[in-house]
Amino acid sequence: MDKWAVGVLTAVLLVAVVAGRLIRSGSTHWWLPFRADDSPGVDRRMARSVVLWLLIAVVVGSAAGLGLLAVLGWPRLPKSPEFTSAQMLDLLKIGLAVVAGFGGVVALAVTYRKQKVAEEGHRLSLRQDEREGTKLFNERFGAAAEQLAHESAAVRLAGVYAMAGLADDWEDQRQTCVEVLCAYLRLPRKVGGQQPAGEPEVVGTIFRVLRDRLAASGFSDWKNLDYDFTGVSFEDADFSGLEFKGHVKFDQAVFTGHAASFAGAHFSGELGCQFVGTSFECETLDFNGVVIDGAARVQLLRIELAENSSVEFAGSAVISGTLLFADSSFTNVKFSFTRVQLGAQAEWHTSGRVRISDCAFDECRLDFSGTSLEFGRVSMDNPRMQNTEVSGLPAAVYRTPQ
Repeated sequence: MDKWAVGVLTAVLLVAVVAGRLIRSGSTHWWLPFRADDSPGVDRRMARSVVLWLLIAVVVGSAAGLGLLAVLGWPRLPKSPEFTSAQMLDLLKIGLAVVAGFGGVVALAVTYRKQKVAEEGHRLSLRQDEREGTKLFNERFGAAAEQLAHESAAVRLAGVYAMAGLADDWEDQRQTCVEVLCAYLRLPRKVGGQQPAGEPEVVGTIFRVLRDRLAASGFSDWKNLDYDFTGVSFEDADFSGLEFKGHVKFDQAVFTGHAASFAGAHFSGELGCQFVGTSFECETLDFNGVVIDGAARVQLLRIELAENSSVEFAGSAVISGTLLFADSSFTNVKFSFTRVQLGAQAEWHTSGRVRISDCAFDECRLDFSGTSLEFGRVSMDNPRMQNTEVSGLPAAVYRTPQ
């Protein structure tokens, strides 16, 4: 290897060591037109990036040149007097090409760094927009809550629509907005023995808002939420045709009027719907055409039914969930489970179940006519029956233990 080749290699290594030290220490401003103390952090990072890529280009270019010389057998350069004008021009072109290559490396490094800075700026802008949006949502939430607590019924009505509109827009806190509306329903309706003026219209508006969004053609995102109607008093409640994919609670609720209708409702959430300690003082509890599937359980535990009332599940479908009556006593009540679809036959077997556990029936009638047990099951565990008629089921299903 010629001495000049060794010298070139030594120079390259020296440049690499010096540049590496500069990059590591961050002292790259000695060759830049600005001072590091006066430049922002972005400029210093860009300078380090340029030096790094320039160093890589020098090392790669030098390695390629030395490799080529090695392949050619380390040829000797002619002495200066032997150079012709054409050869000098060729060498000048090569030198300019090398300089242009290094300039291209610097340009690419600067462009890459600017792109990274622009992307980081965009992310910061998005986070800022998100914070501003959250701030706006919080302001709307506070304003709607204040309206719901206002003495004027008209202002409370505006608060209902404001909270519902916020729930439509604010996905992250949609559940919270709905919980506020449900909590309003749970509040005592009478103050000093009298109901505030306009309160029935406010309550009715909340139910209409819920119906609009839980209907089959409603705002689907509301269907995935949980609803807590614990202790709420309903008169002629109408939940017909609504779809619930979350958990619904009617514990200690009171249903009055002619009928409480859940006809055609669809329960498909993991927890389903529960009625614990619920009082049905209405004439008819209508579950005709209701659908229970997925892992949903519709549970009626320790409920009270008015005498001479009827409970109707005709034409309902318990696809893969459970309908449960438990720990309750009934007197002179008619139960209709006619044409109930239990389970389904598809590519795999699914099983729906109707279970009645630890219930007492006095002068009642239970009709299961037309209900097929091919893909599902009806079970009556420890029933206590007196003057009660059961039709449409094998006697073994509801036999009272001796």
